[in-house]
Parts: sequence; structure tokens; C-alpha cells
Amino acid sequence: MPLRRVMESVLLLGLVHRKFLAELDNNVVARDLILGRVFLESGRCVDDWHTFRSRVRIIVRGSKNAGFRVCDECHQVCYSATGKRYLYPEPPTDCEIFESDLAGLVFRSELVEHIDFGKYCKLQVDRLPILDPPPDGLGVLKCD
Repeated sequence: MPLRRVMESVLLLGLVHRKFLAELDNNVVARDLILGRVFLESGRCVDDWHTFRSRVRIIVRGSKNAGFRVCDECHQVCYSATGKRYLYPEPPTDCEIFESDLAGLVFRSELVEHIDFGKYCKLQVDRLPILDPPPDGLGVLKCD
């Protein structure tokens, strides 16, 4: 199978640790995320980790070298960019936890302002401004 074909069929799946989830409002997690279980190759369940999908997915955009295409098979927007990351348009107001197009989590700041992210040594946290108009010049891109 050609490499391009392999890359087009990759499914990104997010993982989140139960200790981090415990710091979030349980009602918001239940409303905004669908959590799954993680299994080892042996079939044993790993209780500390969950897979996640969100009811609302958003695209984290970049300010340089931006481009996108729509997948012929799944019809999802495949976006790529470098530079400073941002959001456009503003995410829906009826949701507080979003899944990014690359299987990361995006939160409204009010939901996580009490969390000491320093205690999660391998967690990358970025504040994402909402920029209008978008610097990539691509307008509204839907991630649904």
C-alpha cells in the first residue's frame, strides 16, 4: 500500500488520564465528552486511561503555510499549518470541552483556570486566541 494511502487512513484517537478528568466538572465531562476504555494487547483494561471523542470538534489553526483539503472518503476537513496557533471562528457557546482536529482537548479557560498544569509534566498547554479575520485567510472551516 502506498505511504500516501496509509496516511489517509490513520485514525487519531485522544487519550486522557483519569486524574486529569477528576479535576474537571463531572457534569461538563459527561455532557461534552464520550469516554472509552483502553485495553492492552493482552486484553487487560487499563483503568487509569480513557479514549475520548467530543460532541463538538474544532480545528486549531495556524498563522503560516496553511492549507486544507476535504477527504474523498470521510468528507472531513484535513487542515495543516505552521506558525502561531489560534481558533476561528469562536467555538459554540453551549460546549466547554472540544476535541481538536488532531485529537487534542481544547477547553474554555473558565473550566480549567483552577488546575495546576505544572503537575502534569508531559502535558502541553497553550492559550488559543480567537482571531477574526483568520490570519490563514481560509474563512470558516467545519470539522464535523
